[in-house]
Amino acid sequence: MTASAIRPVLWSGHEWVDRIRPENAVLRGRPYVIAKRALDVALVLAAAPIWVPVAVLCALWIKIDDPRSRIMFTQTRTGKGGRTIVMHKF
Repeated sequence: MTASAIRPVLWSGHEWVDRIRPENAVLRGRPYVIAKRALDVALVLAAAPIWVPVAVLCALWIKIDDPRSRIMFTQTRTGKGGRTIVMHKF
């Protein structure tokens, strides 16, 4: 099934979706990367009242379950362009 065949099913009644063209992007290159990073940080901060208490509860749960265990697990992964990134997990 082609994308044009799926689109009417998924976006029925939303013609504005068909008018979106990636080649007409307002920002490209470095300005896009900066704007995307700013939006990412703003959304994380806006959602902090929800995720911070959940993270605290997870940390408490881990410590109650096994007091000698570490709360955070650190893992090195390969990111975009072969760069290494460090992930922290519960």
